[in-house]
Amino acid sequence: MHILVAIFFILFVPSISPAQPSIREGISTGGYYKNLLTFSETARGEHFTGDLNRLRLELNIPITGSLDFDAVYDNEFITGSIVRKDEFMAMKGMYDGSLYDLDAPVVDNSSIYWHHYLYRVYLRYTAGEVTVTAGRQRIALGTGRIWNPQDLLNPVSPLKLERDERAGVDCIDVSLSTGPLSSVDITYAPDRDHKKSAVILRGRTNLHGYDLSAMVGYIREEGVVGLDFSGYIGESGFR
Repeated sequence: MHILVAIFFILFVPSISPAQPSIREGISTGGYYKNLLTFSETARGEHFTGDLNRLRLELNIPITGSLDFDAVYDNEFITGSIVRKDEFMAMKGMYDGSLYDLDAPVVDNSSIYWHHYLYRVYLRYTAGEVTVTAGRQRIALGTGRIWNPQDLLNPVSPLKLERDERAGVDCIDVSLSTGPLSSVDITYAPDRDHKKSAVILRGRTNLHGYDLSAMVGYIREEGVVGLDFSGYIGESGFR
């Protein structure tokens, strides 16, 4: 993990340095700082406060005309009574299904939880209508925007406060574009336990204003099949 973070900064710092225009050419960087103050309660009715602070840095390097490298690095610390709750401590130790551990704690005590991690890091190769992406990436199964029961690689609780933050998965994804709003994808996501590796075939399209998707695969030793749609029925929207 520390070696990957060091490589990220070796690439990131020269790209924003005014003294290295040749290195900066074609490279794009970005990022932001986020603060989220939370007042809530646990499932047992215990009140807590949480103060999340995150610095996110983003890096894109076009290696060739068809090959890109993307990485997103997060430095995050959380304070408040939430860090002393059993649910929070259990969440920290929860295995997220990723092949590689790209998250490392800096400070972890009863007052603060400070960690840094690679939120995304992948290579993307494009040749005509085919795109191959390998690394830590977001694989969205289905068309639901907030919560999706098909999202089995990295399921998200519908009660999660940061619904725009979706965990990535270490995988290889091959996508064939079959139209402006249509594609066929096959994804292989290896697991530390080989028996729990996933293989998924999915397709999506838009038909008469309706977004349709279907998937079939093998995830964590289980065969899965899924269908969903989003669109309007009368004056009501369904997703």
